[in-house]
Amino acid sequence: MQGYLTVPFATSLRRVSPLTRNHKLRRIEAEIIGSDVGDATGRVYVRQKGTGVVQTVAADPVYYRFPSRTAVVDTFFNGMRTFGPEIYSNDRLRDRPLINSRWDLVLNQRDEAVNQDIDLESLTDVRLYLYYTDFTTL
Repeated sequence: MQGYLTVPFATSLRRVSPLTRNHKLRRIEAEIIGSDVGDATGRVYVRQKGTGVVQTVAADPVYYRFPSRTAVVDTFFNGMRTFGPEIYSNDRLRDRPLINSRWDLVLNQRDEAVNQDIDLESLTDVRLYLYYTDFTTL
């Protein structure tokens, strides 16, 4: 995407409890881990653009193909939350399927002023926290 650093990934039913169903996103948070991350502000984009699946209570998969949607997520760094919790939580993808065949994590240093002081070579991890709702069948 326009020269931005883009990391595609997928989520899978194998990563959630086999006793739960109907996994839908509630909110997203992002954390950047590194030794030279600049000031206390940063931003990543999380785009959902693949095929989603929701497992019903009867264990049947229902597939969804929604238009691509992007959440702009303000990050925290190295476990330190400088601002209130509402700053770091993004619910733009709320109620979309947690399980999806294509997500993109995008780090924009070209146009996003708050990211220009992040030294990408100093990064050791970028963590996405996907909070979701589910239903237990038992």
